[in-house]
Amino acid sequence: RNRSVILWLLDNLELNNTEMETLLTEELNINNRTEMQLLNTVKKLNEYNLTRVKKSNLPTVVAFGNFGLASNTKRLPELFTLAYFPSSMIGVNASMGLFDGGKRKYALEELKYNIQKAELDAENLEEGVTFETQSARTMLTNSIKSLNTQKANMALAEKVYDIAQRKSKEGVGSTVEVLQAQTALKESQTNYLGALYDATIAKIDLQKALGTFKITE
Repeated sequence: RNRSVILWLLDNLELNNTEMETLLTEELNINNRTEMQLLNTVKKLNEYNLTRVKKSNLPTVVAFGNFGLASNTKRLPELFTLAYFPSSMIGVNASMGLFDGGKRKYALEELKYNIQKAELDAENLEEGVTFETQSARTMLTNSIKSLNTQKANMALAEKVYDIAQRKSKEGVGSTVEVLQAQTALKESQTNYLGALYDATIAKIDLQKALGTFKITE
């Protein structure tokens, strides 16, 4: 039963070599990272607020008007028979902030600081992500090499085990030789599965560093 489980794992957990090669050569686009998208959003919001605060000190001019008809009667039936007197009003209201106790000045300074901080955080993030991506590429490259080595060892162990079985059936080999070959084969399969696991984790780590990792259903 254990052998059938191992064989099933070996048949269904292979990594796509073409996908691995493409992933190793994929260039980093820092804007794929959620952290960078968030920093860009924060920076834009602060820039919008900076523009708003700068314009808050500009003069405000509001025009208004009103037109109506009036009657001097207080009786409802006469509303439809008496003459009406038109009335109208037009005006302009202008206002301008002269002194706010330095509130606007401090608000501008804070917003400028927030923008600079977002830019600096973005630079630091890009440096960190670049290093993270390079490390992940190295880990995946080494993991693939280890995986290929363990795969070759497993293939060799399978050949040795097959030869031991044939020799035993033909009466020129011993049971001990078969058991030793079988043990070596199981060990090589276990090592291969371990290398496959390491390579899969390294693949995911690189995808996360590149910002392209997606959970598929």
